[in-house]
Amino acid sequence: MALTNIGLLENTIKCYKNSNYYIYGTFGQKLTLALVNSKIKQYPKFYRTQARINNARNAVGRYKYAYDCVGLIKCYLFGGFGNVKYNSKYDLSANGMYNKCTEKGKIKNIPNIKGLLVWMDGHIGVYDGEKYTYECTVSGGSFKILKTVAKTRGWTNWGKCAFIKYEEEKKDKKKSIDEIAKEVINGKWGNGDTRKRKLEKAGYNYKEVQKKVNELLKKK
Repeated sequence: MALTNIGLLENTIKCYKNSNYYIYGTFGQKLTLALVNSKIKQYPKFYRTQARINNARNAVGRYKYAYDCVGLIKCYLFGGFGNVKYNSKYDLSANGMYNKCTEKGKIKNIPNIKGLLVWMDGHIGVYDGEKYTYECTVSGGSFKILKTVAKTRGWTNWGKCAFIKYEEEKKDKKKSIDEIAKEVINGKWGNGDTRKRKLEKAGYNYKEVQKKVNELLKKK
């Protein structure tokens, strides 16, 4: 499977939409007590208080999948939502993942590219290419994947993930107004409000199309 920026974003959104909880050291595994206990043992500095330990254990049975911030990115690199398998090649911290980026810049100049990484010291997320970022965070006591506004969240930098290919999203080529008008006359777009709704959803200006339809009908 080719790893791409579009794939990273799609996988991230899938993680966001499914039951999730922040467990430090995880990357999309099913949230079980065995997993939590193993992470408590593996990362004693993070799970240094009883409150953090209890918080993690109490999530078992209430949420389905576990991630931390960079784990949201690793989930895709490790095989994707619901199919993760550890791969040491991509096992980096948030700062390590950012440092590996092939191209970087300040957040105020972030380009509209899907699947860019957004970063602040010790934390990382994924950009949707328009306005929002997805991050798995404990910020504000959330302990889950959040959708936040990129430029006001506090991110300082953006970067292109070193392990994926950045490509443009494939878009269907729009037909000319003449072509669409002829399809309307042939009944392919329905009638009345249905036609208007379908045309606008497909990105066409209803009034322009209808004007062309009327012109073509007059010529007949």
